[in-house]
Amino acid sequence: MSRGLDDNEIKSKVRACLVKNSFDTSALNIGVHRGAVNVLGTLKSTASSLDVKIHQRIAEDPFMNNSSNNQENASSGENKPRVNTTDSTASKLMNVETEIVKISGVRSVNLDFHNYRKTAGVWKKKN
Repeated sequence: MSRGLDDNEIKSKVRACLVKNSFDTSALNIGVHRGAVNVLGTLKSTASSLDVKIHQRIAEDPFMNNSSNNQENASSGENKPRVNTTDSTASKLMNVETEIVKISGVRSVNLDFHNYRKTAGVWKKKN
């Protein structure tokens, strides 16, 4: 009979799962009691903010953009970075949730974030 992992091992695997999906765990409280996983706090993505900064730098750099591309983007109103952080964060949250459920010994998962909520099975940023 496989017993599964103990609470400390589950907690470390949950933290590793969050880090692997580019989330900052410093503002999160991760608790595990008898296989019930609770993750509370403010969710911060480390990679998406870096991607946005990179795309902003590229957009501001005159050597990275052609003047014809700038005129086309200006006429179409597309001066935004191409990275959609909300969608990527939502898909990463779905991945995190399924990965946590698959950890041996996990009975239930409760993800409660201050800035994201799950409604009808879809993660969305709170306003």
